[in-house]
Amino acid sequence: MLATARFASSSCSGVLTAEMARAVLQKVVNESGLVSFRMNIKSVQCWELNQHCHHIMAESHDWCNRVTGETLASHPMPHVFGDLLEQVPGGSYNPADRFHEKARAISLAWLNQSQECKVHDGFCWIQPVDLDISGLPCTDNSRSGLKKYEEGPTGPIFAVYAKRHIANKTPLLIIENTRELRLDVITLLLGDHFFLWQLWVDAEDGGHNGVSRKRTFVICSHQDRTSCMYDPFELYAAIAARVKKHIATKPSDYVTATDDEILREASHVALVRGVQFRPHELDLTYLLNKRELTCIDDFKSKYAELYPGTSAEDDPDLVCFLGDSTGNRYTWSGTSGKISTFRLNAKTGKYFLPHCKRWLTAGDRLGAMGFPVRQNVAEAMGVPQIPILDAARAGDLAGNATHFNNAAIAQLVAMSCFRLLY
Repeated sequence: MLATARFASSSCSGVLTAEMARAVLQKVVNESGLVSFRMNIKSVQCWELNQHCHHIMAESHDWCNRVTGETLASHPMPHVFGDLLEQVPGGSYNPADRFHEKARAISLAWLNQSQECKVHDGFCWIQPVDLDISGLPCTDNSRSGLKKYEEGPTGPIFAVYAKRHIANKTPLLIIENTRELRLDVITLLLGDHFFLWQLWVDAEDGGHNGVSRKRTFVICSHQDRTSCMYDPFELYAAIAARVKKHIATKPSDYVTATDDEILREASHVALVRGVQFRPHELDLTYLLNKRELTCIDDFKSKYAELYPGTSAEDDPDLVCFLGDSTGNRYTWSGTSGKISTFRLNAKTGKYFLPHCKRWLTAGDRLGAMGFPVRQNVAEAMGVPQIPILDAARAGDLAGNATHFNNAAIAQLVAMSCFRLLY
């Protein structure tokens, strides 16, 4: 499908993270000299409930066009729809019902063929696509949530998503989520129409050994519209093995912020916390609160206990998360050698570096997520540099987005292994 797919959509992909990763993939494939075709997939629509994301999505789309050599004339801004649930009429299901009852009610409901578009300020047609990649809500599945799974408030979103793609006979779906996603629920919703292939991924599979981002990607291939040409598990394993053989980052590789960037974040935190800003001070411990300082002391003590004769301040790869109190749980890189998974509270929780006496900046965190936010990384990838977002939004993105490299590899595997029949 690398050669034949033309139109793609997404839901909650982290302000077009999946689209940005696919743009890089498309550039690499087309410039490789290894294929006789040109990959040419256009993003036509996406769903994003958070209105604060919409202007960033426009910037992301512009970046994609710069990567692939497109213009707004040849590849316009995709439709941006809001609530995915609005694809069925209000009242189509009873929120108090069990999930199976809600899913059945949604499957029998009317499916709207248009929805209010934030780009065109009116109702726009929902277009059939060849590929959809969606990071459907994980809050009810994750360990940090209440583990309500499909019975939680996000359950109906999965049912509406399935209804849309069953009705449109979308050839290929890629669903990204935390590893706690219950495959039996996806099978219940899609199993009569799609074959399911569940991949277990981590950031190290794309060379980013210095950060943890354990996720699952479920590839759903339409039973009538696609044919499997190669085993997705074998191809993913082969790619991951090849990458890991040559590339393995460590946490300190992401500590790349300039002094100006560090001080900009320090100024913002000082304003929020009501602390006097020190414009020439790169030791940011003065901005930490009492609980955070206690956490650092606990981390240092634990480090000395695990590694006698050494000091936490001397380890450039030690990153400690201050968003949680330590207690009996230490969220750090001290034992794993990896920056712990960026969570939703990464927006305010600090990933502190005792060696540098500062926390990871927004740019540092996005770099760890594979985004080419540094000029040298962008040049190595052969793409434009992504402007660093403000610290608050970067925290949202780092906590919600799939890893850039994982998104690219998952799409490469899915589209390489399946052939479009019609």
